[in-house]
Amino acid sequence: MMDGSHVEQLEEQIGQLRSVLRELNEDEPFDLLCRVIHNPGFTSIAEFQLIDGGLQSMTDLATALNDLKRAIFAGASAVVRQDARQ
Repeated sequence: MMDGSHVEQLEEQIGQLRSVLRELNEDEPFDLLCRVIHNPGFTSIAEFQLIDGGLQSMTDLATALNDLKRAIFAGASAVVRQDARQ
């Protein structure tokens, strides 16, 4: 059985994750990138490949993180439902 320190540790981790996700969700860097890529001469083939690969990787990671979030919440909900039946 978890004690209070375990719950506090999880709450701290939840807070840290929320903070990181808020930072990731900021529009300004993406707006800047959209402006920069329109500058004349910016996108050589190498620059395109670097930015494209980075954006694809970020999208894949964000999708995986969202899937993991759904799994964690589904698991936590299942535990609550199971505890309610007992």
